Amino acid sequence: MVLDTFPFQGIFPRARIYQNAIPAALFKQFRDWALGIHPTPEGKTVWFPLNRSPRYLPEKVIAHLYRLIQRECKVRYLGAEWWMGYRKPEDSFHYHVDRDESLFQKTRKMVNPDLATILYVTGSGGATFIPNDFIRPETGKISRAAVTSSLKIFPRPNKYAAFSGNLFHSVLAGEPSSSPNAELRITFLVNFWNQRPHKPASIDPDPSFIVRSLKGDFLNAHY
Repeated sequence: MVLDTFPFQGIFPRARIYQNAIPAALFKQFRDWALGIHPTPEGKTVWFPLNRSPRYLPEKVIAHLYRLIQRECKVRYLGAEWWMGYRKPEDSFHYHVDRDESLFQKTRKMVNPDLATILYVTGSGGATFIPNDFIRPETGKISRAAVTSSLKIFPRPNKYAAFSGNLFHSVLAGEPSSSPNAELRITFLVNFWNQRPHKPASIDPDPSFIVRSLKGDFLNAHY
């Protein structure tokens, strides 16, 4: 179900927000998996080519999300880059734009995903904040969109936000909790691309990685 759409130049709106994005049974399975794994900050993301059938749970979720996007916007992508985000409810994260990280570190060239998306696994923590600033593809420079307001997207389980991949965004601090067992702010980050990000940041999940991830040893990106 689409909650709201915010206009932006280009083939995709500035942001599109969905509630109950994937089937309830699949979301519960994915949430249970996300709550049970133990990420380590390795600075890696995982690549899923969209011309291949899903092989395990995160890819099954991406396949559902991709069909949702295609149904709404009639766009096609080569593949999806994904990672998990785990933060304390009170934690913020700095203003940034997603990019081909390996390429940027080697050449300082800014290449952004075609579409950035977030599936909220829990309802804890602060909002995703999307101001008016974006990277202009033809120059790689920062520009300001001709829109009058920024966006705040608050976490809610199975809520899904999709927005232009060249938009800056951040995570606002949420309310601190005194409980040692406070629920983390957990997100599933999926960027869709028409060209694959460079290695080593973008890895291919091999069978050993799949087994490790399902048993609890998992990769968590640096942002």
